[in-house]
Amino acid sequence: MVIAAGDFAAKIKNIDDLFKGDPSSYRILMTDRIRKNLLDYQRVFKPEEIEFSLWLANHLELVHDIKYICAWIPVHLKTSDVSRFLADGGISNTTIYGYYYTEAFRKDSGYSTADEILLQSGLTKMDYWKKIVPVAEEKIKERLLSEVHKEGIDVKDYKRIAFMDGQGAPARYYQVRPGYPLDKRVRYYLTLNPLSLPDVAEAVFGILLELTRRNQRCYHFKFWPNYRKDSLVIYGDLSILPYIRQLPDGLFLQDIIPFTQRIANGRGYGENKGREINEKVLNKALDEASNGAVFCKLISEVYNTFVRKYKRFPSGNLDYFIVAVGSLYPLFRNKINVHH
Repeated sequence: MVIAAGDFAAKIKNIDDLFKGDPSSYRILMTDRIRKNLLDYQRVFKPEEIEFSLWLANHLELVHDIKYICAWIPVHLKTSDVSRFLADGGISNTTIYGYYYTEAFRKDSGYSTADEILLQSGLTKMDYWKKIVPVAEEKIKERLLSEVHKEGIDVKDYKRIAFMDGQGAPARYYQVRPGYPLDKRVRYYLTLNPLSLPDVAEAVFGILLELTRRNQRCYHFKFWPNYRKDSLVIYGDLSILPYIRQLPDGLFLQDIIPFTQRIANGRGYGENKGREINEKVLNKALDEASNGAVFCKLISEVYNTFVRKYKRFPSGNLDYFIVAVGSLYPLFRNKINVHH
């Protein structure tokens, strides 16, 4: 996988261009460039490579995310000893997931941990769990009771409108209008200012109450007792997107969760393709089949293969691109489009 990626990357000119600017806007320019210069490309690339280039143009956010992970790994490990890295089995998918995906908040000056973000808000982990999360739960409870009275149903029947499901423990996992067919094709990941959890949770609950009634679909959402990058997650469809975009920017951090398309500051979304990727590409059992879990698995395997082959850690845009291509090529081969 890495050898093919290396051969393909060697043909690409101006790889640095792929890492400039906003991926969501640059992918249009990349697609147009390939189509306008198709004859020139055909002299250099195989037909499948041209097709893959167009696929990459629609998944540039993923290319960028893999670049950031490649740059983060040696910093996190604090080692340049490749032999020790390989003797330890390389970097695991759980390390990438637990320390980068949910805990590394990317900034211009580097990275901040969840603890550092909390400290900037005058909080500790215990403060968030004991003071912030209960307020969010109470606000949802109050809004639910208000909805019960508005719809004129018995308080004992509140679960017809919404309830907290224990299946997502330790997350606070809510089902909204469970009597309707469940729709969770799209996931929204919100990276919150820690102090804003109660307000955002209440706002999201209100949005979902309205949309589930209108669309006659059941949506879910969850938030965690510990502060993390995917502070609040919504399971639903694309009808939710404009409402999430309209939420005030001040409620969110700038960074978004990896493997998503940016909506606005601290808000990203992605089609739920984790199970499909796991079945068609990894063919392995994972504790969780979310996009984040399967991408971390895929990237860890390709990253470790790169280090074994080249006896060094990826460094610079060409190396990052080789790992990105190696990670994404199986998705292309299996006709899996992660982004809309």
